[in-house]
Amino acid sequence: MDNTPKKKTPAPENFVITDAMRAWAKERVPNVDIDFETEQFLDTHAAKGNKFLDWNRAWHTWMRNSRKFSEERQQGRRGNLRVVGGSRNDVPDNSYWDNISDEDLKRSFQ
Repeated sequence: MDNTPKKKTPAPENFVITDAMRAWAKERVPNVDIDFETEQFLDTHAAKGNKFLDWNRAWHTWMRNSRKFSEERQQGRRGNLRVVGGSRNDVPDNSYWDNISDEDLKRSFQ
């Protein structure tokens, strides 16, 4: 067994997503686009000159964070809805907007 300590290395030029990595991602982060996120992961770390001891572990962390950040963004979008002069329950559903005429819409802004 080699007891030589590992050295940190820069982002690899040829980072291959193995079948084992895809299986891990399917189980742990099923709604993440791993091909897109892998490109983001490699570009970000290469641009910053980051070095890691274990790029596969760093990739796992990025994928878990991607899922977490995506969930937070989705919650933030729902939380940003503001209704002036009413409540969230007063927001019409899509059928309202589908059936409103241009004239009705113009009158509502006068």
